[in-house]
Amino acid sequence: MPTPIRVHIAGAPPFDCVLYPDGTQTAVINGQRLRNMLTIADMLEMNWADARIEFNPPPLVDQPERPQAAVQEALIP
Repeated sequence: MPTPIRVHIAGAPPFDCVLYPDGTQTAVINGQRLRNMLTIADMLEMNWADARIEFNPPPLVDQPERPQAAVQEALIP
């Protein structure tokens, strides 16, 4: 059964993937579901060596936007 995962990498926002029993994974990028050519084992050895993997995560909560008026007020002399 496919398992949703969330990958947390230092310096990058978390992103969601789906992990399949054979070790392959997919992610939605620009509205398209794409399959990674590398397995999760490959990714853990390379790009995700220091990543934290969360299994069956709750939905991501959007970060609230910072009010632009406060930034603009600081720039006006």
